[in-house]
Formats: sequence, structure tokens, C-alpha cells
Amino acid sequence: MGLKKNAIIVFLFSLILIGIAGCSMMGAKPYSEMTPKERATYVLSTYNQQYELYLKEATAPDLSESKKEILRKKKELMVQMYPYIGTYANYAKQGVFAPEDVEMALMKIMDKLLEL
Repeated sequence: MGLKKNAIIVFLFSLILIGIAGCSMMGAKPYSEMTPKERATYVLSTYNQQYELYLKEATAPDLSESKKEILRKKKELMVQMYPYIGTYANYAKQGVFAPEDVEMALMKIMDKLLEL
């Protein structure tokens, strides 16, 4: 798939997830108390928000070198995170929690992404 087609798919998917996340997070509960589907929604919503922010920042005019470096790091982390999201979503579809190693790897990458 082309980058443009992927961007459209991610955008549409993010709109759906934001709607779901908004409804499911109205009575937000701690991550440790979330169901597998709630956790997957949270993870996907966070990823999509970061992706949209990345696109907005990457297309800004006159980016400084330091901002470009941050964007390169964000892209690298999002690329690392993407396969875990698919795995995570598959577990959620089955109604079970992802194995701890998958969860920990995903959370580690997500934490780094949110720090940038």
C-alpha cells in the first residue's frame, strides 16, 4: 500500500477509535482495571493521536534540526510499536489479555513515544 493510502486508513480508523475511546473513557478507570478491549482501545487511540500529531508536526514549515531529530525518533518508535498493536488487538478480539512480555514491550515503546 502507498503511504497516502495508509494515511487515509489510519485517519479513518482513528476517527472510529476516538469515538469509541470517548465513549469508553467517559468513566475512565485505571489501566490495570480495564478489560482487554478497553486496553486495546486505549493503546490504539494513543497510537493514532501520536500519528496525527507526527503528521501535523512533520508538515510544519521551517523545521529546526532538533525538531527533525525528535520527529525521526517518533517515527522510529511508531514503526516499532505498530506490530505490537496488531498482536495486542488480536488478543483483545479473543477477549483475553496479551501476554506480559507483549504488554511490557508495547508499554515501554509507548512511554518513550509519549515522552517526546
